[in-house]
Amino acid sequence: MILSDPESSRVSVPSLMSDVAEQTAATWLLSAIGATTVFQPALVCDQEPGGGDIDSALNEVTAGPFGTVSDGSFATSLSSTFSPDGRELDVVACGGTPVRAFFAAGALGPHAGLVLFGGDPSAFDLFTDPAGGYYNPNDQIV
Repeated sequence: MILSDPESSRVSVPSLMSDVAEQTAATWLLSAIGATTVFQPALVCDQEPGGGDIDSALNEVTAGPFGTVSDGSFATSLSSTFSPDGRELDVVACGGTPVRAFFAAGALGPHAGLVLFGGDPSAFDLFTDPAGGYYNPNDQIV
């Protein structure tokens, strides 16, 4: 279902994470690798090419071989919030509420790799047509 607001010309596509079953599945997946992060039913972010703010910290997600995106914008769609584990580092927030974060390599165990997660269906924000209205090159880098 697509929701449209003719007065503001905004179009919202309900998040794949907006359903309790998806939030439970994402929480379970993170718990299977040793995290205690819990996805919440609260939804934040608009469907916008610059709706999210990338954290200003330089780390292995915001700075790398393709450049630096720290302190930049991030294309967003409706995103579930999450209660933090305490070991993750925030990457993207909407209105100050984190919606994408990561566990650095080794944070979940001595052999664990980097784990990037968020309450946003990445396929909506990644692989967008560069000629389209929701494209943001920072999404491909992060």
